[in-house]
Amino acid sequence: MEPSRGSASPRALRARLAASEEQLSRQALHDPLTELPNRALLSDRLEQALSRTRRSGRKVGVLFLDLDRFKLVNDTRGHLGGDALLKVVAERLASAVRPGDTVARFGGDEFVVVCEDVRDAAEATSLADRLRQTLAAPIDLDGGQLFVTASVGVTVSEKGDSAERLLRDADGAMYRAKERGRARTELFDEAIRTKAQNRLSTELALRQALERHELSLVYQPILSFTSSRVSGVEALLRWNRPDGVNTSPAEFIPVAEETGLVVPIGTWVFAEACRQLATWRRTIRSLPPLWLSVNLSTRQLLEPELLPVLSATLTRHGIEASALVVEITESVLMEDVTYFIEVLSALKSLGVRLAVDDFGTGYSSLEYLKRFPIDALKIDRTFVDGLPADSHDSAIVSAIIAMARALGLAVVAEGVETAEQLATLRSLGCDMGQGYYWSKPLPPDDLAHWLTTARVDRADGSIIREFMKQIGIPERVAR
Repeated sequence: MEPSRGSASPRALRARLAASEEQLSRQALHDPLTELPNRALLSDRLEQALSRTRRSGRKVGVLFLDLDRFKLVNDTRGHLGGDALLKVVAERLASAVRPGDTVARFGGDEFVVVCEDVRDAAEATSLADRLRQTLAAPIDLDGGQLFVTASVGVTVSEKGDSAERLLRDADGAMYRAKERGRARTELFDEAIRTKAQNRLSTELALRQALERHELSLVYQPILSFTSSRVSGVEALLRWNRPDGVNTSPAEFIPVAEETGLVVPIGTWVFAEACRQLATWRRTIRSLPPLWLSVNLSTRQLLEPELLPVLSATLTRHGIEASALVVEITESVLMEDVTYFIEVLSALKSLGVRLAVDDFGTGYSSLEYLKRFPIDALKIDRTFVDGLPADSHDSAIVSAIIAMARALGLAVVAEGVETAEQLATLRSLGCDMGQGYYWSKPLPPDDLAHWLTTARVDRADGSIIREFMKQIGIPERVAR
């Protein structure tokens, strides 16, 4: 009996079944976007490579790559743009590795390269640097160009290492590359493992800090050099851990940034600072018309609900928008100039004022700076610290003030600690300053006492210095 018309022969059916099984197997082991091996296949190949090295005596290098600021691409060009970028990155990495090496997409914007048969850490690090250089060329995307950098962590196998441990160690080295400025390669060492463990502990504790009311704000006054009066206060975050561990903002703020916790924490900071300013206005009759300065992070600036939250909070506490100064770090603005011009313009439309924090440590040019709708520059304390003895710091501060004058911007000097620094800043035409010369950051009640007791009746601040001396704060306090 002949098969009916349109039916397949047993051989054809078997071939189709085998092809389907092969396709399913490939889908289970490969990333659907980039077609690179996925995490499951990566682990299998890494285990096989380790087995071979146990016989050969050679080593396996593991390179963990994370694209720098990839979230900005998704937020400004959409997920389709982000996917297109990932495809290009995957192609470049695959074309740059040695025959026999494995390039895998680990997840999100993370890639892992398994380099089998390497001599030592120096060879693995050299391979990582070559991959970073491969990504450095501009990428054409939707009619525009993107410049992509990657932070790379490197580790090399030792006797008894497992695939899980190598991946964890390379990941830890990658985080150190991020911390040290991004777009660099870092080799794993034991210090990284210890820091990674501490970082995990910090993250777990930080997740509970808000609900346990462990976070608090302190406030540092900002003084006008022309009127010799307090003009505003900057709200600064502190973490009062119940275990007594002294965790500095420099340690926990980056963790909050990376985990996304900075968004709810930042919302709380803004609400609490506005509530406190409203409280001071009600309870201190002689309170000068202070403005409130609050820092916003990259993640907060990318939040679509940022403006509604700020506006609603100001309204709830009866704070006029002009009394709020939003500080943004200079380096953040340069990550995507076009996008952040839009964000800052929207903030300005609310009526708030904008200041660039840590100015002088980033890479902004005059061309970009004049496009941002900002009101003030804050000179980073590292330049103030060398005044007046360091001629280079003096030249930098003088140039920043002159540039601000040309752009019609106010200038605030951070970290003022001595009378000599104050005199130099005044002679250069700086508008305002903050620092331990007048006051360290203070809890709300202490700042209220400071505002009502310490008066700046002379331009050199001597009255305040005498007050600070009386309450036990030395004239120059180590940071």
